[in-house]
Amino acid sequence: MNHTLLGALCLSLAAGIWGGMFVASKYVLDYIPPFSLMVIRYLMAVRCCLPFCVGAAFPGPPRQEATGSCLAGSALSGTW
Repeated sequence: MNHTLLGALCLSLAAGIWGGMFVASKYVLDYIPPFSLMVIRYLMAVRCCLPFCVGAAFPGPPRQEATGSCLAGSALSGTW
């Protein structure tokens, strides 16, 4: 399968899971606490996307680049 097509499928799957949970949460929050719903949501996303990631053989970014990206992402998202 073409890597571009596979990437598009993975992004579509992730967006569908992410967007679908907002609709489902309207009804589910009456029965499940918000934190538990968030954990279930992330577990579902990992379960669906992990098979695509495990089979992909690509070199990761250099350690220095990855560290800088993580620090920038943390600072910009307000988690640091």
